Amino acid sequence: MKLTGAAILVSRGMKVLQAAPGSLSVRRQGSCMIVTCNFDDGFDEDRDDNYADDLLRAETELAAAIRQFDRASQAQDDPAKVIELEAIGDRIRRILYVHLEIRIGMTSDAWVWMDGQEDIRVELAGMELKASGRIRCTLANGPLRYWTEPFTAVVIQASTDLGLADYTISWGSRETLLDLAAVERLVVRGETMSPPAPSREDAWAYVFRMNSRRTKRSS
Repeated sequence: MKLTGAAILVSRGMKVLQAAPGSLSVRRQGSCMIVTCNFDDGFDEDRDDNYADDLLRAETELAAAIRQFDRASQAQDDPAKVIELEAIGDRIRRILYVHLEIRIGMTSDAWVWMDGQEDIRVELAGMELKASGRIRCTLANGPLRYWTEPFTAVVIQASTDLGLADYTISWGSRETLLDLAAVERLVVRGETMSPPAPSREDAWAYVFRMNSRRTKRSS
């Protein structure tokens, strides 16, 4: 697999954190700029293949956990449902990890560790799963104290195989994830942070979609 393009949404005053070799085009949309990178011969295909493999593995495991949750629900097996609910949250967190590493990288000042998940809730209707919960986060270069960020996910199972057809995962409040210096000051003081889930898409820090392999970053 070779990545042929990506788009990053940034606001005025923000810098593009990371870009691979290739062509770069910028267009303005309201108060934001859309930066499109077309990666060509300079892009590291081996790294891209590794990310593709990691994503496919996590997506396949998420699809399996959803099927298992469905079977447990039909059998009214509550202990099994609890186990699969945790598995769904864990696989969503893994997918978030890979997408975040693709877009900003672990060496970025914007990187945070995702140490676990909690308060996972799901609704399964046919082939569509809606999930929400919180991710426990710690700063890459800060104190080992965590805070939580919200996420929501809409996942569509494939009807023709055992994988996924599509998903959209929204993660984190831009008021915290896009201002980690303020987060560090608060956690150093021992304050508990748990921002609510945004009600609008442009208030999320990141929105990840399966088919586009694209990150929108709001600010």
